[in-house]
Amino acid sequence: MLRRLCLTIAVGAVQAVPTSAQAPAAPSPTAAQLATRAAADSAVVHRNWKELVRIYTPVTRDEPQNGLAWFRLGAGLAELGQLDAATNAFEQAIRLSFQTGQAEWRLARVLTRRKMLDSVPAHLERATAAGLPVELITNERDLAPVRSDPRYVSLVSRLEATRYPCRSMPEARQFDFWVGDWDVTAWTGATVTLGNHGLNRIAAELEHCVIRERWTSATGSKGESMNFWDPNRRAWRQIWMDEGGWSLDYEGEYKDGAMRFHGWSRGPNGEHRLEKLTFFNISRDTVRQTFEQSADSGKTWRTTFDGRYVRIKSP
Repeated sequence: MLRRLCLTIAVGAVQAVPTSAQAPAAPSPTAAQLATRAAADSAVVHRNWKELVRIYTPVTRDEPQNGLAWFRLGAGLAELGQLDAATNAFEQAIRLSFQTGQAEWRLARVLTRRKMLDSVPAHLERATAAGLPVELITNERDLAPVRSDPRYVSLVSRLEATRYPCRSMPEARQFDFWVGDWDVTAWTGATVTLGNHGLNRIAAELEHCVIRERWTSATGSKGESMNFWDPNRRAWRQIWMDEGGWSLDYEGEYKDGAMRFHGWSRGPNGEHRLEKLTFFNISRDTVRQTFEQSADSGKTWRTTFDGRYVRIKSP
């Protein structure tokens, strides 16, 4: 928290101006201004808020168009609990378009502490419109009193839908039936023998944008795959690699109650083999996985893996 606060206040003193509307170059700071800035930087690092307020109070009086001074003054006043004065300082920083996102966010926090809850969502809207990350809103304890406000709920919902699209994207959730820890044995009646039980741990990662597989066979060999909906190809992908260097890169779709991948690999003599990998969504606690190969361009297929997944339930 301290590092984030210091970076917010101490860094980013000047916002970039688009080239097409470049303002005249500001005059070089005087020795006195450089000394003031150095003293203020030290006050921020050492959390000496009284000193920060002492430094910037006369600066805002003598340089009322100094957005950095108003912003830092507001930060120091807020930390000291001087909320009315902090409100005015942040409003001045916003008027001067200085770090608008951060200034609006900090003003929203100050207004929440002042119990002026009705005005807070509007400032959060403006903060996010200026580029404030949604995480700064959802993780901020000062904003706890407004979390039940329908406007806050709607704002966060919209921001998270944009920031984390896989959470709610229907295609990205089609393989959810495979997520969990599974005991893997041969499917009843299968002609392929798996030996003893294998273990497969499947987890949704990266805000549900990746389904990660971590497989351990009965003999202890390991492999992993990354599965994801590819919005560029409008298809599912699986990329597999095991400790023996065997890699697979498949494309597929969820159709007729199963995730169906297809691709190819090279055999031991370099021959081209077509392959199909299918996960059947049997029930909540049961999945069937088959792996098939064809050495004759798809005329005939041979099943090389036929497994029953049974969900391992928590004790």
